[in-house]
Amino acid sequence: MLTRKIPSAILLVMLALSMIVPFALHVATTSPPITMPRATLIKLWSVTHQAYMAKFVGEDYVVVFESHGDVSLDGKYISSWKTAYVYRVDTGELLGTLTPDTGDNYGDTWEVLSWEPFQAQKVWDRMGFFSADSKRMIENIKALGTNARVVDTTSWTTIPIDWGFTDTNGNNFYAVQLDYSGSTLFVGHISDGTIYVYKYDPEQGRYVLVFSHQESGNYGRRVQMTLDGKYIVVGGLDYGYLDIWEWNGTAYTRVVHYQLPDSGGLGGLGISDPYNVGYVIGGTKNGWVIIAHFNTTTKEFKVIYQNK
Repeated sequence: MLTRKIPSAILLVMLALSMIVPFALHVATTSPPITMPRATLIKLWSVTHQAYMAKFVGEDYVVVFESHGDVSLDGKYISSWKTAYVYRVDTGELLGTLTPDTGDNYGDTWEVLSWEPFQAQKVWDRMGFFSADSKRMIENIKALGTNARVVDTTSWTTIPIDWGFTDTNGNNFYAVQLDYSGSTLFVGHISDGTIYVYKYDPEQGRYVLVFSHQESGNYGRRVQMTLDGKYIVVGGLDYGYLDIWEWNGTAYTRVVHYQLPDSGGLGGLGISDPYNVGYVIGGTKNGWVIIAHFNTTTKEFKVIYQNK
């Protein structure tokens, strides 16, 4: 999925664990104030080129992207819209660079043959985002819109998507995510605030639409989908709620519709448990931080920290 811009400097965050206390929302006036973890930022090294986002590969390497990009979890593939730079984490040594073809605006995908010395070969003429098992990749929807396809990386063949609509303006899209095996595909069409969920139909050999829902603002700009595709946590800028949808085998049902303290909506969203959601952390457009816990059994959504 697409991520937000990070600083160019690569930082090491050291948490003083002795200062950490469990998060709690104190409502009584006599309760002590909430103590947040204390962190110290130590600059290890920096870069001089443009840096939009980064992906760590284990503890040894980090790939810094000039724009959107991804690294498969097995470290086998790197996909980048613009130039990608491969560094050693401990020394900041530049091991290699990957630059897509300049003949189009689709980016490229490479297979890593060796990290040290760094060697890679191009395997696909478009960039994309990988499923957790690294066997499928959804092409860059922000460049291609509904011309994007899912790619089987075991054979480098495409799998069609029955979009149900046509929009090749990639600027109208934002969030996109595959589940663990790539059988469920989430797409956020932010220009009209609509989310779409597709599932792979092996009989048809294609992805078919199983769910769509429209709200106000940039609904679908921020998403976290569990690795089994059962739960989808959704928000977006200028949408004043956080939603959680649950798949019941035939359809998605909204089980949480939480009103945020900021009508500006969510600019950042994360979950702690890749299968059961667990803790949800959100950052809003106007500086609020919300931490909540979602119970998949009771469907309780309990806010345990909320502050600006």
